[in-house]
Amino acid sequence: MKIMYIKAGNIDEKSGGGLESAKILHSLKHYLNTRKDIHIYVVSRDRNDVKGYSFLNKKKWKDILSRALFHSSYAFVDLRFGDLLAMVQKVDPDIVILGNSRLGFMVNAIKKKCSNTRIIVHFDNVEYDYVDAYFANKKEFKHFIYWLEKFVVRRDEKSAVGIADFMLLLTKRDRIRLSEMYGAEFNANNFAVVPICLEEKATALKSSHKEYLVFTGSLWYEANCLAVLWFLENIWDEIKKHYPELAFKICGSNPSKVFLEAVCKYDSVAVYPNYKSYDEIFCDSSIFISPIQEGAGMKVKVAEALSLGLPIIASRESLIGYEEALADPLGKDVIFKGDTVQDYIEGLKTLLSIDRKDVSKKAKEIFRKYYTIKRGEDLIAAILDKYAKYNDESSVFDSNIIESKPLVSVIMPVYNSQEYLREAIDSVREQTYENWEIIAINDGSSDKSIEILNEYKEANLRIIVIDNNNNFGVVKSRNIGIQYAKGDWIAFLDSDDLWAKDKLEKQLIYADKNNSLFVFTDIYMLSHSYSSVKYCSLEPKEIDYKTILKGNMIALASVMIKKEIVSTFPMEREDLHEDYILWMKVLRKGYNAYGINQPLTFIRIRENSRSSNKINSVAKAFKSYRYLQIGILESLAYTVMNTLRSIKKYTYLILNRRKI
Repeated sequence: MKIMYIKAGNIDEKSGGGLESAKILHSLKHYLNTRKDIHIYVVSRDRNDVKGYSFLNKKKWKDILSRALFHSSYAFVDLRFGDLLAMVQKVDPDIVILGNSRLGFMVNAIKKKCSNTRIIVHFDNVEYDYVDAYFANKKEFKHFIYWLEKFVVRRDEKSAVGIADFMLLLTKRDRIRLSEMYGAEFNANNFAVVPICLEEKATALKSSHKEYLVFTGSLWYEANCLAVLWFLENIWDEIKKHYPELAFKICGSNPSKVFLEAVCKYDSVAVYPNYKSYDEIFCDSSIFISPIQEGAGMKVKVAEALSLGLPIIASRESLIGYEEALADPLGKDVIFKGDTVQDYIEGLKTLLSIDRKDVSKKAKEIFRKYYTIKRGEDLIAAILDKYAKYNDESSVFDSNIIESKPLVSVIMPVYNSQEYLREAIDSVREQTYENWEIIAINDGSSDKSIEILNEYKEANLRIIVIDNNNNFGVVKSRNIGIQYAKGDWIAFLDSDDLWAKDKLEKQLIYADKNNSLFVFTDIYMLSHSYSSVKYCSLEPKEIDYKTILKGNMIALASVMIKKEIVSTFPMEREDLHEDYILWMKVLRKGYNAYGINQPLTFIRIRENSRSSNKINSVAKAFKSYRYLQIGILESLAYTVMNTLRSIKKYTYLILNRRKI
């Protein structure tokens, strides 16, 4: 498969656009190293992998001519009058990735010459809105040039949205905005959100007893300058009244003389326009601020600050695209809202009173969870794999890629389950959401379970079989499966249970809509012979630590939970209620579990199964509380609550038994 990446700028730019091109380039290199028969061609201002053809060469006259011809990038001149189109035609790539929506004029031209080429457009901004940010303080251009730029950008961006086969977006907001502007219909087949993804900074910040607020960003970019001036005019003096020792560093390239004159009026403020490395401007006591009030795209500097282990006070605008970090309990001591004076005062009050080493650790952990380059590599590889299938004549192209394309790893321990195993696996294979893998752990079965697993494995590469040498037990087997899992999400399914066809899809939609990291569902309880089914209703919809102590309301097979959470809390104590212990440990750390009030999980009750044996349940519940070092009296009280809840539940189940 041949992939061509076309970018109008330099590949190694240090701006936000450069960081985005680095994300694409890293992902392509990763894809090249992990797949066979892949060829990558990069064409930009500073690189051309196609011999005999010219580079994309930016000149001022090309910018002027392209606008005169009603297009928004100088590359139109190279396409229309140069050899760019001939270069693409010579390579005849299977996939072309365009580095920016301003290159939308290329989509139709390439498709006419290379009819089998699929085109992916990378939106590093909604470019139409970026024009407003760029011209924010250029009043002298607020006439013909401004409106011409708006017109030509809209024209090219509309082509990118309307004709491209697939779109890579930075944020969910971009999808909404593009839909509003161009009437685009986004669905599982034509877009994915791939957030900012950076390489982790190896910088060791120097120690300092002095506290600094630090802003970094290009100071030729008007939205950044206006944000800094707004902060100085509206926030800084009030902060100095409360914290007179604080200093403020403004760091960025090419500040104007007007900007420097405006900044120099303020006390304890310094501008660093020519810094070469982060250790020149940041120290371990620095607090990153981002007071951006408006501006297109995602603020990449927030992710950079997290990678350095810095706490952040930022406006709502700056935090667009960082919803996962904001929803994570780790973010409570790391990221603070900063839209008003009071926001900054409260944020600083908290940060100046807590252990900054702990804050730094949490910041880096958040970065590693959500914004590393590996995440971009995995997401883009999953998208390109779909096109690899399309180009394989023996395969049918399947473009079922949902937003951000999360992989769900299904952990399935298997022990002597030949009677029900096929049904369990088929209930995953028939899911309406298709980006899953099954990690099946054969735990020393003596029946035909391993033969069945290997049969499915041969037919589907997404089914991974791990064969334990001995019978390790269900708890250790699940932990082994989690270690092998590659997914963003972990789901549990025992080898005799089943899922409704839309279980994963509904859970992912719910999780995305509600910023949830731990989701479960109502269940049906199946009898051994399928003669009856019992509906177990969900109560309540949101469960915190205090609620879970009163009884286990979460069925393991119904759970979908973020991998980084469950990896932090491996399962323990098979002799107790291992899933209940896990839920209590997770919720005790500040996470909440959210339930979908629909029976999407079918749990089979067998006479000799662990889940059907209620004789020791009360004793196990008490021992589970004590294992978590809960006091004896509290453990007794919670055991009573747990028992009463179980009696109420099973009375309800008996009364609501029905034939199927």
